[in-house]
Amino acid sequence: MKNRILFISLAVILAFSASITGCTPPSNGDGNGPEPQDGCVDFEDLPLGAEYHVGDTINPSGVVITVEQFQGTSGYAEVGNQGLAGGSGQEIGWINNVNLRFDFLGPCEVLYILFGAYGGGLYIEINGQPATVTDFSDVIEPIGGVHFRVEHYGDGKGRLKLTGTINRDSLVIGGQELAIDHICQESPQEQPTTLCIDFEDLPLGGEYHVGDSFVDSGVVIAVEHFQWGNGQWTDGGYAKVENEGLAGSSGQEMAVNNVNLRFDFGDSSYTGLSLRYGEYGGNINIEINGDLRNVADFSDVMSPVGGVHVSTGNLGNGMGALVLSGTINSLAIGGQELWIDHICRVYPVGETGKPDLVPVPALPDMAFPYCDRDEEGLYVHVKNEGTATAPSFTTEVEFKWTQPEANSETVSIETSTLPAGDTRRVGPFPIPSLCWDPDCDFTVTIDPEQKISELSEINNSVDGRCLG
Repeated sequence: MKNRILFISLAVILAFSASITGCTPPSNGDGNGPEPQDGCVDFEDLPLGAEYHVGDTINPSGVVITVEQFQGTSGYAEVGNQGLAGGSGQEIGWINNVNLRFDFLGPCEVLYILFGAYGGGLYIEINGQPATVTDFSDVIEPIGGVHFRVEHYGDGKGRLKLTGTINRDSLVIGGQELAIDHICQESPQEQPTTLCIDFEDLPLGGEYHVGDSFVDSGVVIAVEHFQWGNGQWTDGGYAKVENEGLAGSSGQEMAVNNVNLRFDFGDSSYTGLSLRYGEYGGNINIEINGDLRNVADFSDVMSPVGGVHVSTGNLGNGMGALVLSGTINSLAIGGQELWIDHICRVYPVGETGKPDLVPVPALPDMAFPYCDRDEEGLYVHVKNEGTATAPSFTTEVEFKWTQPEANSETVSIETSTLPAGDTRRVGPFPIPSLCWDPDCDFTVTIDPEQKISELSEINNSVDGRCLG
Protein backbone atom coordinates (compact mmCIF):
# COMPACT_ATOMS: atom_id res chain seq x y z
CA MET A 1 0.00 0.00 0.00
CA LYS A 2 1.27 3.47 -0.81
CA ASN A 3 2.16 5.89 1.91
CA ARG A 4 -0.18 8.71 2.80
CA ILE A 5 0.01 12.22 1.37
CA LEU A 6 -0.54 15.79 2.39
CA PHE A 7 0.72 18.78 3.99
CA ILE A 8 -0.71 20.00 7.21
CA SER A 9 1.38 20.40 10.35
CA LEU A 10 -1.08 19.46 13.05
CA ALA A 11 -1.23 18.33 16.57
CA VAL A 12 -4.40 19.72 17.99
CA ILE A 13 -6.80 18.07 20.41
CA LEU A 14 -10.32 19.42 20.34
CA ALA A 15 -12.92 19.11 23.09
CA PHE A 16 -16.43 18.72 21.78
CA SER A 17 -19.71 19.07 23.60
CA ALA A 18 -21.68 17.49 20.79
CA SER A 19 -25.26 17.28 19.68
CA ILE A 20 -25.45 14.20 17.44
CA THR A 21 -28.45 12.03 16.74
CA GLY A 22 -28.63 9.39 19.45
CA CYS A 23 -26.60 11.51 21.96
CA THR A 24 -28.07 13.99 24.42
CA PRO A 25 -28.02 17.43 22.78
CA PRO A 26 -26.25 20.27 24.58
CA SER A 27 -28.15 23.02 26.30
CA ASN A 28 -28.44 26.42 24.66
CA GLY A 29 -29.87 28.13 27.71
CA ASP A 30 -33.39 26.74 27.59
CA GLY A 31 -32.42 23.08 27.75
CA ASN A 32 -32.83 22.48 24.04
CA GLY A 33 -29.73 22.44 21.85
CA PRO A 34 -29.86 22.46 18.04
CA GLU A 35 -29.50 19.14 16.28
CA PRO A 36 -26.92 18.93 13.47
CA GLN A 37 -28.41 18.24 10.05
CA ASP A 38 -28.65 14.53 9.28
CA GLY A 39 -27.07 13.71 12.65
CA CYS A 40 -23.65 14.92 11.51
CA VAL A 41 -21.26 17.72 12.39
CA ASP A 42 -19.77 19.11 9.16
CA PHE A 43 -18.41 22.51 10.31
CA GLU A 44 -20.39 24.34 7.63
CA ASP A 45 -21.57 27.07 10.02
CA LEU A 46 -18.04 28.17 10.98
CA PRO A 47 -16.25 30.97 9.08
CA LEU A 48 -13.86 29.57 6.48
CA GLY A 49 -10.27 30.22 7.51
CA ALA A 50 -11.12 30.84 11.16
CA GLU A 51 -8.31 29.81 13.50
CA TYR A 52 -8.75 28.58 17.07
CA HIS A 53 -6.18 28.22 19.84
CA VAL A 54 -5.84 26.49 23.21
CA GLY A 55 -8.65 27.67 25.51
CA ASP A 56 -10.99 28.67 22.68
CA THR A 57 -14.41 27.10 22.26
CA ILE A 58 -16.59 26.92 19.17
CA ASN A 59 -20.14 25.74 18.61
CA PRO A 60 -20.73 24.20 15.13
CA SER A 61 -24.11 22.51 14.67
CA GLY A 62 -24.76 22.81 18.38
CA VAL A 63 -21.46 21.14 19.29
CA VAL A 64 -19.21 22.82 21.82
CA ILE A 65 -15.56 22.29 20.86
CA THR A 66 -12.82 23.22 23.30
CA VAL A 67 -9.25 23.42 22.04
CA GLU A 68 -6.68 21.90 24.40
CA GLN A 69 -2.93 21.33 24.50
CA PHE A 70 -1.35 18.48 22.59
CA GLN A 71 1.45 16.76 24.55
CA GLY A 72 2.35 20.00 26.28
CA THR A 73 2.39 22.09 23.10
CA SER A 74 -0.06 24.79 22.03
CA GLY A 75 -0.94 24.89 18.34
CA TYR A 76 -4.13 25.79 16.53
CA ALA A 77 -7.10 24.42 14.63
CA GLU A 78 -8.26 26.06 11.41
CA VAL A 79 -11.40 25.69 9.32
CA GLY A 80 -10.57 24.67 5.75
CA ASN A 81 -12.27 23.25 2.66
CA GLN A 82 -9.52 21.31 0.87
CA GLY A 83 -11.01 17.85 1.36
CA LEU A 84 -8.13 16.76 3.56
CA ALA A 85 -10.40 14.56 5.67
CA GLY A 86 -11.99 13.01 2.58
CA GLY A 87 -15.31 14.79 2.96
CA SER A 88 -16.80 17.71 1.07
CA GLY A 89 -17.37 21.32 2.04
CA GLN A 90 -15.76 22.66 5.20
CA GLU A 91 -13.75 20.68 7.74
CA ILE A 92 -11.33 21.15 10.59
CA GLY A 93 -8.56 20.91 8.06
CA TRP A 94 -5.51 22.14 9.93
CA ILE A 95 -5.17 20.52 13.37
CA ASN A 96 -1.74 21.62 14.46
CA ASN A 97 -0.50 20.58 17.91
CA VAL A 98 -3.86 20.77 19.69
CA ASN A 99 -6.52 18.30 20.88
CA LEU A 100 -10.31 18.33 20.56
CA ARG A 101 -12.54 17.00 23.35
CA PHE A 102 -16.10 15.83 22.66
CA ASP A 103 -18.67 16.33 25.44
CA PHE A 104 -21.92 14.75 24.25
CA LEU A 105 -23.78 15.55 27.49
CA GLY A 106 -24.85 11.93 27.47
CA PRO A 107 -23.65 8.54 26.24
CA CYS A 108 -23.25 7.61 22.58
CA GLU A 109 -23.02 4.05 21.29
CA VAL A 110 -21.75 4.37 17.67
CA LEU A 111 -19.77 7.22 16.15
CA TYR A 112 -18.14 7.72 12.74
CA ILE A 113 -15.41 10.29 11.98
CA LEU A 114 -13.76 10.98 8.63
CA PHE A 115 -10.08 11.85 8.95
CA GLY A 116 -6.91 12.61 7.06
CA ALA A 117 -3.63 11.88 8.85
CA TYR A 118 -0.39 12.91 7.19
CA GLY A 119 2.43 12.70 9.72
CA GLY A 120 3.53 13.28 13.28
CA GLY A 121 1.80 11.91 16.36
CA LEU A 122 -1.86 11.14 16.96
CA TYR A 123 -3.77 11.10 20.23
CA ILE A 124 -7.01 9.33 21.09
CA GLU A 125 -8.64 9.16 24.50
CA ILE A 126 -11.93 7.39 25.24
CA ASN A 127 -13.55 7.15 28.65
CA GLY A 128 -10.32 8.27 30.30
CA GLN A 129 -8.01 5.75 28.59
CA PRO A 130 -5.41 7.48 26.36
CA ALA A 131 -3.33 6.21 23.44
CA THR A 132 -0.53 8.03 21.63
CA VAL A 133 0.28 6.51 18.22
CA THR A 134 1.69 7.43 14.81
CA ASP A 135 -1.17 5.72 12.94
CA PHE A 136 -4.75 5.15 14.10
CA SER A 137 -4.27 1.51 13.06
CA ASP A 138 -1.74 1.17 15.89
CA VAL A 139 -4.42 1.67 18.55
CA ILE A 140 -4.87 -1.52 20.58
CA GLU A 141 -8.59 -2.03 21.12
CA PRO A 142 -10.77 -1.88 23.00
CA ILE A 143 -9.86 1.55 24.31
CA GLY A 144 -11.90 2.69 27.28
CA GLY A 145 -14.19 -0.27 26.66
CA VAL A 146 -14.99 0.95 23.16
CA HIS A 147 -14.15 -0.96 19.96
CA PHE A 148 -12.00 1.14 17.63
CA ARG A 149 -12.08 0.35 13.92
CA VAL A 150 -10.11 2.12 11.19
CA GLU A 151 -11.08 2.01 7.51
CA HIS A 152 -8.33 3.32 5.23
CA TYR A 153 -9.41 4.94 1.95
CA GLY A 154 -5.87 5.67 0.73
CA ASP A 155 -3.94 8.92 0.37
CA GLY A 156 -3.86 9.38 4.16
CA LYS A 157 -7.63 9.43 4.45
CA GLY A 158 -9.94 7.09 6.29
CA ARG A 159 -12.84 6.70 8.68
CA LEU A 160 -12.95 5.88 12.39
CA LYS A 161 -15.81 3.77 13.72
CA LEU A 162 -16.25 3.77 17.50
CA THR A 163 -18.63 1.14 18.86
CA GLY A 164 -19.52 1.03 22.54
CA THR A 165 -20.63 3.40 25.28
CA ILE A 166 -18.79 6.71 24.95
CA ASN A 167 -19.45 8.68 28.14
CA ARG A 168 -19.96 12.39 28.45
CA ASP A 169 -16.84 14.55 28.09
CA SER A 170 -14.73 11.44 27.44
CA LEU A 171 -13.69 11.48 23.76
CA VAL A 172 -10.52 13.36 22.81
CA ILE A 173 -8.82 13.34 19.40
CA GLY A 174 -5.74 15.25 18.30
CA GLY A 175 -2.65 15.16 16.15
CA GLN A 176 0.15 17.00 14.44
CA GLU A 177 -0.95 16.55 10.83
CA LEU A 178 -4.62 15.71 11.12
CA ALA A 179 -7.92 16.76 9.55
CA ILE A 180 -11.42 15.69 10.62
CA ASP A 181 -14.92 16.04 9.20
CA HIS A 182 -18.38 14.47 9.01
CA ILE A 183 -18.74 13.36 12.65
CA CYS A 184 -21.85 11.21 12.54
CA GLN A 185 -23.91 8.99 14.80
CA GLU A 186 -25.07 7.18 11.65
CA SER A 187 -22.77 5.75 8.96
CA PRO A 188 -22.38 7.92 5.85
CA GLN A 189 -24.01 6.27 2.87
CA GLU A 190 -20.92 6.71 0.72
CA GLN A 191 -17.22 6.94 1.47
CA PRO A 192 -14.69 8.97 -0.47
CA THR A 193 -13.03 7.16 -3.34
CA THR A 194 -9.55 7.68 -4.73
CA LEU A 195 -8.20 6.49 -8.06
CA CYS A 196 -4.42 6.53 -8.04
CA ILE A 197 -1.52 6.29 -10.48
CA ASP A 198 1.32 4.43 -8.79
CA PHE A 199 3.40 3.50 -11.88
CA GLU A 200 3.18 -0.18 -10.95
CA ASP A 201 1.92 -1.15 -14.44
CA LEU A 202 5.17 -0.02 -16.08
CA PRO A 203 8.43 -1.98 -16.40
CA LEU A 204 11.02 -1.02 -13.80
CA GLY A 205 13.76 0.92 -15.57
CA GLY A 206 11.50 1.88 -18.48
CA GLU A 207 12.59 5.19 -19.99
CA TYR A 208 10.43 7.63 -21.97
CA HIS A 209 11.38 10.65 -24.06
CA VAL A 210 9.66 13.67 -25.57
CA GLY A 211 7.02 12.43 -28.00
CA ASP A 212 6.52 9.13 -26.16
CA SER A 213 3.36 8.22 -24.29
CA PHE A 214 2.50 5.39 -21.92
CA VAL A 215 -0.50 4.19 -19.92
CA ASP A 216 -0.65 3.52 -16.19
CA SER A 217 -3.83 2.74 -14.25
CA GLY A 218 -5.86 3.51 -17.38
CA VAL A 219 -4.44 7.05 -17.71
CA VAL A 220 -2.55 8.15 -20.82
CA ILE A 221 0.60 10.10 -19.93
CA ALA A 222 2.48 12.01 -22.65
CA VAL A 223 6.10 13.19 -22.37
CA GLU A 224 6.53 16.81 -23.46
CA HIS A 225 9.28 19.43 -23.66
CA PHE A 226 10.32 21.33 -20.51
CA GLN A 227 10.94 25.02 -19.79
CA TRP A 228 14.10 25.86 -17.87
CA GLY A 229 14.22 28.64 -15.29
CA ASN A 230 15.61 31.08 -17.89
CA GLY A 231 12.56 30.56 -20.12
CA GLN A 232 14.33 28.37 -22.68
CA TRP A 233 12.62 25.13 -23.75
CA THR A 234 14.36 21.76 -24.04
CA ASP A 235 13.35 18.40 -25.49
CA GLY A 236 16.46 16.49 -24.37
CA GLY A 237 15.19 15.04 -21.10
CA TYR A 238 13.50 11.80 -20.08
CA ALA A 239 11.22 10.14 -17.55
CA LYS A 240 12.30 6.85 -15.98
CA VAL A 241 10.55 4.27 -13.78
CA GLU A 242 12.50 3.77 -10.54
CA ASN A 243 11.89 2.43 -7.03
CA GLU A 244 14.28 4.36 -4.77
CA GLY A 245 11.59 5.98 -2.60
CA LEU A 246 12.69 9.47 -3.63
CA ALA A 247 9.06 10.66 -3.98
CA GLY A 248 8.42 9.67 -0.38
CA SER A 249 6.08 6.81 -1.20
CA SER A 250 6.62 3.08 -1.78
CA GLY A 251 6.96 0.78 -4.77
CA GLN A 252 7.68 2.21 -8.20
CA GLU A 253 7.84 5.93 -8.93
CA MET A 254 8.65 8.19 -11.87
CA ALA A 255 11.91 10.14 -12.12
CA VAL A 256 11.30 13.30 -14.17
CA ASN A 257 14.42 14.83 -15.72
CA ASN A 258 13.95 17.93 -17.89
CA VAL A 259 10.56 16.86 -19.27
CA ASN A 260 6.91 17.54 -18.51
CA LEU A 261 4.35 14.78 -18.11
CA ARG A 262 0.83 15.56 -19.37
CA PHE A 263 -1.95 13.49 -17.80
CA ASP A 264 -5.05 12.65 -19.82
CA PHE A 265 -7.51 11.31 -17.25
CA GLY A 266 -10.42 11.38 -19.69
CA ASP A 267 -12.54 12.69 -16.81
CA SER A 268 -13.05 15.97 -14.96
CA SER A 269 -15.80 14.93 -12.54
CA TYR A 270 -13.38 14.52 -9.63
CA THR A 271 -13.02 17.40 -7.18
CA GLY A 272 -9.34 17.25 -6.34
CA LEU A 273 -5.98 15.65 -7.01
CA SER A 274 -2.99 14.94 -4.82
CA LEU A 275 0.49 13.54 -5.35
CA ARG A 276 3.73 12.81 -3.52
CA TYR A 277 6.96 14.32 -4.79
CA GLY A 278 10.65 14.71 -4.12
CA GLU A 279 12.48 17.67 -5.65
CA TYR A 280 16.24 17.84 -5.45
CA GLY A 281 17.36 20.65 -7.75
CA GLY A 282 16.57 22.81 -10.75
CA ASN A 283 13.16 24.28 -11.45
CA ILE A 284 9.56 23.05 -11.64
CA ASN A 285 6.86 23.39 -14.31
CA ILE A 286 3.18 23.03 -13.46
CA GLU A 287 0.40 23.74 -15.95
CA ILE A 288 -3.27 23.55 -14.97
CA ASN A 289 -6.05 24.35 -17.42
CA GLY A 290 -3.54 26.04 -19.73
CA ASP A 291 -1.99 28.24 -17.02
CA LEU A 292 1.79 27.49 -16.88
CA ARG A 293 3.92 28.34 -13.86
CA ASN A 294 7.73 28.07 -13.90
CA VAL A 295 9.11 28.19 -10.34
CA ALA A 296 12.04 26.95 -8.27
CA ASP A 297 9.91 24.75 -5.99
CA PHE A 298 6.28 23.68 -5.71
CA SER A 299 6.08 25.76 -2.53
CA ASP A 300 6.70 28.88 -4.67
CA VAL A 301 3.53 28.36 -6.72
CA MET A 302 1.10 31.25 -6.17
CA SER A 303 -2.42 29.82 -5.92
CA PRO A 304 -4.76 29.63 -7.77
CA VAL A 305 -3.41 28.19 -11.01
CA GLY A 306 -5.89 27.88 -13.86
CA GLY A 307 -8.70 28.48 -11.37
CA VAL A 308 -7.52 25.59 -9.17
CA HIS A 309 -6.36 25.99 -5.57
CA VAL A 310 -2.80 24.71 -5.07
CA SER A 311 -1.44 23.67 -1.67
CA THR A 312 1.88 22.08 -0.75
CA GLY A 313 3.39 20.56 2.35
CA ASN A 314 6.99 19.90 3.29
CA LEU A 315 7.48 16.30 4.44
CA GLY A 316 11.24 16.70 4.92
CA ASN A 317 14.42 15.72 3.04
CA GLY A 318 13.22 17.30 -0.19
CA MET A 319 9.93 15.43 -0.19
CA GLY A 320 6.46 16.87 -0.01
CA ALA A 321 2.84 16.70 -1.04
CA LEU A 322 0.96 18.65 -3.68
CA VAL A 323 -2.83 19.04 -3.38
CA LEU A 324 -5.05 20.53 -6.11
CA SER A 325 -8.67 21.46 -5.40
CA GLY A 326 -11.07 22.45 -8.17
CA THR A 327 -12.02 21.50 -11.70
CA ILE A 328 -8.96 20.18 -13.55
CA ASN A 329 -9.47 19.91 -17.30
CA SER A 330 -5.78 19.60 -18.15
CA LEU A 331 -2.64 18.97 -16.11
CA ALA A 332 1.09 18.80 -16.87
CA ILE A 333 3.90 18.56 -14.30
CA GLY A 334 7.66 18.43 -14.76
CA GLY A 335 11.05 19.21 -13.26
CA GLN A 336 14.78 18.81 -13.61
CA GLU A 337 15.48 16.61 -10.59
CA LEU A 338 11.93 15.60 -9.69
CA TRP A 339 10.39 12.30 -8.56
CA ILE A 340 6.60 11.84 -8.39
CA ASP A 341 4.28 9.05 -7.23
CA HIS A 342 0.81 8.22 -5.89
CA ILE A 343 -1.14 10.65 -8.09
CA CYS A 344 -4.71 10.35 -6.87
CA ARG A 345 -8.00 11.77 -8.09
CA VAL A 346 -10.37 12.27 -5.18
CA TYR A 347 -14.11 11.65 -5.29
CA PRO A 348 -15.49 12.90 -1.95
CA VAL A 349 -18.40 11.63 0.11
CA GLY A 350 -21.60 12.11 -1.86
CA GLU A 351 -20.03 11.51 -5.26
CA THR A 352 -21.39 8.39 -6.94
CA GLY A 353 -18.58 8.21 -9.49
CA LYS A 354 -18.69 6.43 -12.85
CA PRO A 355 -17.76 3.03 -14.25
CA ASP A 356 -14.60 2.54 -16.30
CA LEU A 357 -14.58 -0.55 -18.52
CA VAL A 358 -11.12 -1.70 -19.56
CA PRO A 359 -9.90 -4.81 -21.43
CA VAL A 360 -7.19 -6.34 -19.22
CA PRO A 361 -4.60 -9.04 -19.93
CA ALA A 362 -5.80 -12.58 -19.38
CA LEU A 363 -2.23 -13.91 -19.36
CA PRO A 364 -0.13 -11.00 -18.03
CA ASP A 365 3.13 -12.96 -17.93
CA MET A 366 2.91 -14.24 -21.51
CA ALA A 367 4.19 -12.67 -24.73
CA PHE A 368 0.62 -12.38 -26.05
CA PRO A 369 -1.33 -11.57 -22.87
CA TYR A 370 -4.73 -11.04 -24.51
CA CYS A 371 -4.87 -14.45 -26.23
CA ASP A 372 -7.15 -16.48 -23.98
CA ARG A 373 -8.70 -19.07 -26.32
CA ASP A 374 -9.91 -22.63 -26.65
CA GLU A 375 -11.65 -24.62 -29.36
CA GLU A 376 -14.75 -22.45 -28.94
CA GLY A 377 -13.00 -19.16 -29.64
CA LEU A 378 -11.40 -16.14 -28.01
CA TYR A 379 -12.23 -14.86 -24.50
CA VAL A 380 -11.91 -11.22 -23.43
CA HIS A 381 -11.31 -10.17 -19.82
CA VAL A 382 -13.09 -6.93 -18.92
CA LYS A 383 -12.47 -5.06 -15.65
CA ASN A 384 -14.51 -2.20 -14.23
CA GLU A 385 -11.80 0.09 -12.87
CA GLY A 386 -14.30 2.82 -12.05
CA THR A 387 -16.21 3.85 -8.94
CA ALA A 388 -19.72 2.70 -9.88
CA THR A 389 -21.44 -0.38 -11.33
CA ALA A 390 -21.46 -0.46 -15.13
CA PRO A 391 -24.81 -1.11 -16.81
CA SER A 392 -25.14 -3.75 -19.54
CA PHE A 393 -22.51 -3.19 -22.22
CA THR A 394 -21.21 -4.50 -25.53
CA THR A 395 -17.82 -6.16 -26.02
CA GLU A 396 -16.63 -6.20 -29.63
CA VAL A 397 -13.75 -8.09 -31.22
CA GLU A 398 -12.57 -7.27 -34.75
CA PHE A 399 -10.55 -10.16 -36.26
CA LYS A 400 -8.19 -8.99 -39.03
CA TRP A 401 -6.17 -10.71 -41.75
CA THR A 402 -4.18 -9.84 -44.88
CA GLN A 403 -4.34 -13.06 -46.95
CA PRO A 404 -5.60 -13.80 -49.52
CA GLU A 405 -6.64 -10.14 -49.26
CA ALA A 406 -7.01 -7.65 -46.41
CA ASN A 407 -10.30 -8.06 -44.63
CA SER A 408 -11.86 -8.30 -41.18
CA GLU A 409 -14.84 -9.70 -39.32
CA THR A 410 -16.43 -8.25 -36.19
CA VAL A 411 -18.14 -10.26 -33.46
CA SER A 412 -20.07 -8.64 -30.58
CA ILE A 413 -21.40 -9.99 -27.30
CA GLU A 414 -23.79 -8.23 -24.91
CA THR A 415 -22.77 -8.45 -21.26
CA SER A 416 -24.76 -7.80 -18.08
CA THR A 417 -23.93 -5.27 -15.37
CA LEU A 418 -20.42 -5.29 -13.87
CA PRO A 419 -19.80 -3.94 -10.33
CA ALA A 420 -16.89 -1.58 -9.68
CA GLY A 421 -13.64 -3.51 -9.16
CA ASP A 422 -14.92 -6.76 -10.71
CA THR A 423 -13.46 -8.57 -13.74
CA ARG A 424 -15.47 -10.76 -16.12
CA ARG A 425 -14.40 -13.30 -18.76
CA VAL A 426 -16.53 -12.58 -21.83
CA GLY A 427 -16.87 -15.02 -24.70
CA PRO A 428 -16.34 -17.15 -26.60
CA PHE A 429 -15.87 -15.04 -29.73
CA PRO A 430 -15.64 -17.50 -32.68
CA ILE A 431 -12.38 -16.97 -34.58
CA PRO A 432 -12.79 -16.89 -38.41
CA SER A 433 -10.57 -19.43 -40.13
CA LEU A 434 -9.20 -16.72 -42.45
CA CYS A 435 -7.75 -14.87 -39.45
CA TRP A 436 -4.93 -17.43 -39.23
CA ASP A 437 -2.27 -16.18 -41.66
CA PRO A 438 -0.40 -17.69 -39.85
CA ASP A 439 -1.18 -15.71 -36.67
CA CYS A 440 -4.48 -14.08 -35.82
CA ASP A 441 -4.59 -10.36 -35.04
CA PHE A 442 -7.56 -8.72 -33.38
CA THR A 443 -8.78 -5.53 -31.71
CA VAL A 444 -10.96 -5.58 -28.60
CA THR A 445 -13.29 -2.63 -27.92
CA ILE A 446 -15.56 -2.25 -24.93
CA ASP A 447 -18.72 -0.16 -25.38
CA PRO A 448 -17.83 0.65 -29.03
CA GLU A 449 -20.73 3.11 -29.44
CA GLN A 450 -19.84 4.87 -26.16
CA LYS A 451 -23.32 4.51 -24.76
CA ILE A 452 -21.97 4.44 -21.19
CA SER A 453 -20.57 7.53 -19.49
CA GLU A 454 -17.21 6.42 -18.05
CA LEU A 455 -14.36 7.91 -16.05
CA SER A 456 -12.21 7.55 -19.18
CA GLU A 457 -13.23 7.03 -22.78
CA ILE A 458 -9.69 6.47 -24.07
CA ASN A 459 -8.89 3.09 -22.50
CA ASN A 460 -11.66 0.94 -24.00
CA SER A 461 -9.63 -0.66 -26.80
CA VAL A 462 -6.57 -2.88 -27.08
CA ASP A 463 -4.84 -4.83 -29.86
CA GLY A 464 -3.97 -8.49 -29.44
CA ARG A 465 -2.53 -11.50 -31.27
CA CYS A 466 -2.75 -15.26 -31.04
CA LEU A 467 0.03 -17.36 -32.52
CA GLY A 468 -1.05 -19.86 -35.18
